[in-house]
Amino acid sequence: MSLHVLEVLTRFLGGSLYPAMPLRKGLEVANGWVSLFDSAGILGFDALWDSGRLNRFGEKPGRDISTMELGGKTLFVKRYYKKSLLSSILSRLEGSVVEWVGAHVLKDLGFKSFEPVAIGFDGSGRSILVIAKIEGERLEDFFKRDVPFEYKVNVTERLADFAARFHACGFTHQDFYLCHLFWNKETGEIGVIDLQRLRRTGHLILPWVIKDLAQIGYSSKNVLKIEEWAELSDIFWDTYTSVLPKFKDGRIVEKIQKKIARIERHDIKLKKGSAR
Repeated sequence: MSLHVLEVLTRFLGGSLYPAMPLRKGLEVANGWVSLFDSAGILGFDALWDSGRLNRFGEKPGRDISTMELGGKTLFVKRYYKKSLLSSILSRLEGSVVEWVGAHVLKDLGFKSFEPVAIGFDGSGRSILVIAKIEGERLEDFFKRDVPFEYKVNVTERLADFAARFHACGFTHQDFYLCHLFWNKETGEIGVIDLQRLRRTGHLILPWVIKDLAQIGYSSKNVLKIEEWAELSDIFWDTYTSVLPKFKDGRIVEKIQKKIARIERHDIKLKKGSAR
């Protein structure tokens, strides 16, 4: 199957759009990390997968997440498990591939994300991704803090500019909550992590953009005072639409608000279910 046909097919299926980077069986380690992996005895897929260095702290359907200390840095290790044949055929590209390639593409375009350290496949359907901890503070934590309102305005404007440029390049994140967005006060940069649902299209798909913006709106609503949220939402939208003026449309704002309400209802339903 040609690359062009594969890309069109993944777009049609709503998949992530990075099939172009060649990846081979085994473990591929980024330059600058090979000697550290070798010294630690984890320069191989099985050695890393089964390493006692992994401190597992999270699990999601189809994958688990660990931390690993190496070279004085905290690394995150995501292990993706083998899928059934039917699931492999019908599902999108594996999150490990999307995150690895997506991080490289974002970096090439000047966007801040995590440093991709290693990726591996064993041929059975398992894959593993290693990334370095991103510098900065989660925006979810920043906006919770008692800091001058002018400071929150400044960070909101930077976030809006980042989101607009990100979307203008054809990207949508699909998990664009403040817990996945970081503020580095030293560099003044906004960064983004958790790229496993990242998509890129030649033209913006409005429902995907609306979902991203609603996720930012909902997560900020949960950590800001109501009067702060109202004012900062207006500031965000003014900055965002100054970069993407074609979105300066009341109907789009209304759709974002409706999506925020749907996310809120869904979240309440999940919380009620888990409390039983």
